[in-house]
Amino acid sequence: MYRTDRDFLLSIKKGEYEYEELVTKAEVLKNELPGLYDRSNLPDAPDLNAINTLLVEMREQFYHEKGM
Repeated sequence: MYRTDRDFLLSIKKGEYEYEELVTKAEVLKNELPGLYDRSNLPDAPDLNAINTLLVEMREQFYHEKGM
């Protein structure tokens, strides 16, 4: 899978941006985070029971397929 910002990242690697310019861009993105969190439909914390159940199911399937 390719990143959608590949060209931007390569331009940073090539030194096409000054440090302060990148810090400013990072601050702008950081300031957007609270609004993104507010609009997100993700839960505040992972459902550990669901994760553990999924893990057990995956392991059971894996070991069943391997004949173990």
